[in-house]
Amino acid sequence: MTPITRDKLKQLYKKVKHLRLPPKLEEADFEKLTYYSWLDQSDMCLFLVYDFRGTTTGLRLEVIKPLAGALRLGFCEFCHKHRKQSDVFFVACETKKRPKGVEYQSRGTWMCSNYLICNRDMKNEVLIKEFFERIVEIP
Repeated sequence: MTPITRDKLKQLYKKVKHLRLPPKLEEADFEKLTYYSWLDQSDMCLFLVYDFRGTTTGLRLEVIKPLAGALRLGFCEFCHKHRKQSDVFFVACETKKRPKGVEYQSRGTWMCSNYLICNRDMKNEVLIKEFFERIVEIP
């Protein structure tokens, strides 16, 4: 993954009014990462950065926690691993890109809450690429 800086993150998320940048960005080893993410606990939003089609692209996703006891194991769509309930969450965002005949505007997926573990266990980046294709509107 292309290394990112605080200025690059501010540029990616310039529409976010109160952007809280990740505290340990400088410690990230971007050579070993497929994607980078951090959770803003105050807004319960996950910020996801990925090199999509050669361009560093960022998504702001809403974290939707399942009801207590509703889920014992979760399945991350990116690394294809089963995780404990506390280690996965459902993220979603609204999108303008929709297949014909589809009425919903929100797309989402289950993913690991720890991006380092997810990156470590990810075999290939096809699934995260498909997720970005479903959400990002291509001009």
